[in-house]
Amino acid sequence: MSSGILVRRSLACASFLLFAFAVQPELRAQAEFESLGVQLNPGGWNATDHADDTYIALKTIQGQLATYDFYYQLVIYPHYKFTFSDCNQTPTIDAFLRRFVGITSSNLLTINATIRHRGEQGPTELMADQPIIIVGRGITNNAGDEGNGCFFDQSLSNTTPLIRYSAKKPGEEDFEFKFRIAHTTNVTANFVTRVKSLFSIISGYFSFTDLTGERVKIFTDAANELQTAFNDSSKIANTNNVPTVMPLEGVSTSRYKISMPTIISTGAGYFAFYVKLTASQVLAKNSTVTPGLILANQTLGFKTCYPKPGAKLADCAPDRKTFRDFMISVDATMPVRFFDLRTAESRKKVYGTCDQLRIRSTETLALSTIDALLVRWAAIKEGKLYDVLQGLNSADPTRKKALKDLATENQVSSKALVDMCWHPDDQRKLAGVVKAVTGRDLN
Repeated sequence: MSSGILVRRSLACASFLLFAFAVQPELRAQAEFESLGVQLNPGGWNATDHADDTYIALKTIQGQLATYDFYYQLVIYPHYKFTFSDCNQTPTIDAFLRRFVGITSSNLLTINATIRHRGEQGPTELMADQPIIIVGRGITNNAGDEGNGCFFDQSLSNTTPLIRYSAKKPGEEDFEFKFRIAHTTNVTANFVTRVKSLFSIISGYFSFTDLTGERVKIFTDAANELQTAFNDSSKIANTNNVPTVMPLEGVSTSRYKISMPTIISTGAGYFAFYVKLTASQVLAKNSTVTPGLILANQTLGFKTCYPKPGAKLADCAPDRKTFRDFMISVDATMPVRFFDLRTAESRKKVYGTCDQLRIRSTETLALSTIDALLVRWAAIKEGKLYDVLQGLNSADPTRKKALKDLATENQVSSKALVDMCWHPDDQRKLAGVVKAVTGRDLN
């Protein structure tokens, strides 16, 4: 055997051993979860259930979607159909508790989640080791009175704001999850009752978007007390974290499901996280699209983002305003209708205004491809520029001359002016999505 083959085999073996060593802690944690009756299953994302009509329409027209083409948001979806009475009538619950968390009358298991978003502005922690599922024994009713009853609870549904996809390639933006199980061996009924109460407070007051006011104080106080209670208890056993990354590009693993089949039957539901995708904030089935309605819409004139803990909500989402209001706030000299083709001085600004409409809609406001096209289309229609731009391919010499004159005043060619203000591909793409989603032509 040649020395080259031996070297390649040695390198292959070394690579395999390094890979096995790297994933071993994660595999151990995954096995520990499963030994406690908890399964973490990535997969199951599909456009029919987890994307809207605008996303599907744009993908059909364009093919592979890329930078700026869509918005995404993380959805927490508790799907367990389970009640207090179900819990006490489920023999697997009792067997589970006896086997894994002790034979005493008071025991507890929580599944905690830490969620971090990695986006254009860097990493943001959205959830810090927060309990999302709790199951145990130690109360007599769902109100939390002490006793020997069983209980089960899950976090409420929650959704992040829409964030525009800005990655230059897959994997640059994502959600990172770490799951941890905390379970008791033998604790007091008082401890179980208090944890159950704190879980309800945390679930009820947590929000991805509301990080100001009394709501946050109540949530923070409860979360801190719960963490202190767990830290002070010497009878709490913890599993290792199970990390996973959820891609945003609408692939199968853009969904994550937690189930407990050996504890609660699969027919009772599951707990899920998934990415919801949309290409527009304003287009919807059977909606009417006119320049006036687009320019009056108050979701297209400010940039949405994650409020960060400790910051004022207004720092992230200023007062809602229309796209027209936003553009005038940027340039006080801009005509109310964006373009004024009646005076020589205003006509010279057409190319520059079109450039600003592109920059402000795409870069400053972080609108998606379709939403940016909507506001630009509405602006050129409102300013009576749309018809002039049609002169490029018109057989009418009068219309061709009108476009050429305007282009000359802006010191560019007719084609350059059209490409900047309303490229034929802009029309094709927007008209196609509007027709597919609303059933109406773009006029």
